[in-house]
Amino acid sequence: MSTQAGSQMQSFTHDGFDLAFLDRQPASGEGDPVLMIHGFASSHYVNWVSPGWFKTLNDAGYRAIAFDNRGHGASSKSYDEADYTPVKMASDATALLD
Repeated sequence: MSTQAGSQMQSFTHDGFDLAFLDRQPASGEGDPVLMIHGFASSHYVNWVSPGWFKTLNDAGYRAIAFDNRGHGASSKSYDEADYTPVKMASDATALLD
């Protein structure tokens, strides 16, 4: 999935889910990371790429990281509500940064 000129989604597996994410360094090559987490029924693209936040952060010298929460966007889905607790969702973000 292409989400921004020259950017490709990557993925990692955590807790049985394939989670899609986008990770871009600023033009300087290195910057402090900012993790962007979208809301319910959305995606990294809708909340962060399309409105220009990804570009704004990169232009300001930050490393911009955004992922599609489990059950959203390009990440895998489950129909079991027990898979969507706040603790499990937060652990996905922690796993991405580790």
